[in-house]
Amino acid sequence: MNEAKYSVLLFLSDIQQVRASELRQYIQSGRKVYLLTFDDPEELLEDPILHEAHKKELLQVSVVRYAPEWEQAWAVIEDGKVNDSQLLDYLDQNSAFNKGQYELEHAYDRGHYIVKAGAGTGKTTTMINRIMFLKHMQGDLDLRSVVMITFTNEAAANMRSKCIYSAQY
Repeated sequence: MNEAKYSVLLFLSDIQQVRASELRQYIQSGRKVYLLTFDDPEELLEDPILHEAHKKELLQVSVVRYAPEWEQAWAVIEDGKVNDSQLLDYLDQNSAFNKGQYELEHAYDRGHYIVKAGAGTGKTTTMINRIMFLKHMQGDLDLRSVVMITFTNEAAANMRSKCIYSAQY
C-alpha cells in the first residue's frame, strides 16, 4: 500500500478485488477513501469500522453504471493525482461521484476559488474537504488564515461545525 497522505480513490470493477482489511488500513491511517465499483458494496459496509467511516464521510462509496469497456479496469488515485481523466469523466457521468468537487478538493495550488451551485449540492462539504486537503498536504497552513464567505447564518454555522469536526480527524 502506497503512502497517500490524504485520500485514495479506488475504482474496482469487481468489488472482490478489495478486502475490508485494506479499506480499514487506509481509514485507520487517516486517509479518506473513495470506492467506486460496479458491484453492490452492501456486504463491505457491514464491517463496523467501514460502516462508521461511511457515516462520517471518510469512506465514500459509489456504485458505477456498468459499461463493458471498463470491465477490466481498475485504478488507484492517491491525493488527487489523476493520470487518466477519461476514467474520472466516466465515473462522473455514471455514478454519484462528482468530478468537479473531487478536482476542487484536490487542487494543489493555494489560490482563491469561488464555489457557486444550487442549494444542497455539496458546496459546504466541498469547501471543508478542500481545507482539510490543504492542511494535510501543507502542514504549515494556519486554519485561522482561511476565509469562507457565505450568505446565510445557517450555512456559516454549518461550515464552522464541520471545520471543527473535520479537524478532529
